[in-house]
Amino acid sequence: MAGMENDCVVLDRVNVSNEGVSFVLNGPVVDVSLPSGTTKKFGEEKKEEVAFVLPKEWSGLDSISLDLYVAEWCKLGAKVGRVVNGCVKWE
Repeated sequence: MAGMENDCVVLDRVNVSNEGVSFVLNGPVVDVSLPSGTTKKFGEEKKEEVAFVLPKEWSGLDSISLDLYVAEWCKLGAKVGRVVNGCVKWE
């Protein structure tokens, strides 16, 4: 993990369900500039806070905050970790 900054998020998606393929192809992209718990539909300027359940009507150009992105991958079976002093610490 040399060169990765502390607190960088790492996802292990080896055991992700088949729904993960759909999320990769049709799901939103992560936008680290969005405030926690928010989404932004493509072409819209407003950002919406969402309850921890994400809508299924995604466009691949929509954006979601990092915490929601990680939460969606965890629901699909991914493992999450963070870089601490050059090593990944798994949650």
